Amino acid sequence: MRLRLGASGAEKLRALGAIGRFCAAPQLHLDNPMQRFATATVAVLLGAVAIAGDSSRWIEVKGGGWEPDSLPFAQIEDELRPLVAAAAKSSGPVVDWKSYTFQYQGQRGLTGRKFVFINGFCEASGYHLSEQWVQVFDGGACFFRAKYDPQTRTIYDFEVNGVA
Repeated sequence: MRLRLGASGAEKLRALGAIGRFCAAPQLHLDNPMQRFATATVAVLLGAVAIAGDSSRWIEVKGGGWEPDSLPFAQIEDELRPLVAAAAKSSGPVVDWKSYTFQYQGQRGLTGRKFVFINGFCEASGYHLSEQWVQVFDGGACFFRAKYDPQTRTIYDFEVNGVA
C-alpha cells in the first residue's frame, strides 16, 4: 500500500493564512532587507514547527544503514493514523493516538534505495528504545510496522499485528 503524503507544513500554514496574514500585514515594508529577512525567518520557523509535530514520540534506533537528517513526523503520523484505525476493525481497538511511540531507522533496500523503517506501538516496557526494536506477537492495532520512502514521500508495506 502506497500513500502520498500531503502538503508540506509551510503549504498547510499558507492555506490557513498564517504566513500570508503575517507577510501581508500593512505595517510590514518588505522593501526593507531586515524585514524581508525577518519575514523569511518566521516563515521557515513556522514551517519547521508544522513539519516537526510532536517529535518526542519518535525514537531513532541505532545501527541503521543511514541516518535521516529530518523527517516530517507530523505528516507521517497523519498518514499512519487512518491506516491503523482501518486495520483496527479486524485487529482490535485503537488506543488513544497520543499514547503511541514510534521507533524509526534509516535502512536500504536490496538495490540500495533508502527508506525509513517505522515501528509503532502503544505500550512497551523493558526495552532500550534507541537500541532494540519493540517486537510483540499479537497485540492487534497497538503494534504496527511500515516503511517510508523519503524521496517519494510515500508509506508502504504497512502491517498491523493480529489478535490471538
